[in-house]
Amino acid sequence: MVYQLCKKKIIRFWGDVMDDLHIKWETGRMVIHLENFFPTSQARLKKLVKIIRLDWQHSDELIEKLKVYFQEKIPESEAEFQRCGKKYMDFKQRVADTGRMVQSKKRPNGVPLTKEELKAEKKKKKNG
Repeated sequence: MVYQLCKKKIIRFWGDVMDDLHIKWETGRMVIHLENFFPTSQARLKKLVKIIRLDWQHSDELIEKLKVYFQEKIPESEAEFQRCGKKYMDFKQRVADTGRMVQSKKRPNGVPLTKEELKAEKKKKKNG
């Protein structure tokens, strides 16, 4: 992969941009690639904020850069939330339908299940 170097960002030649945090303190420095770092745990985020605070000259602009990054990710996350919510409801409905079919030994339209179909539905219900 070929990169073109700029002061603030590394731009891949085919257009997408990787945001980086450049953190410097008295005894060292660190570059955080935000796309690779997130999503992360709350504990790791707290550690990152502590490290950002070590760069006392630029900590405010680094925190602001993180805020902007999160604001840009909100629409993407909301779309993912909607997609996962719909999947969850579909699976929940499928489990309820399977439970009713096993209990009544009939399909939702009233047709009785064969022994093989009943075994398959019981197995589906058990595996969830």
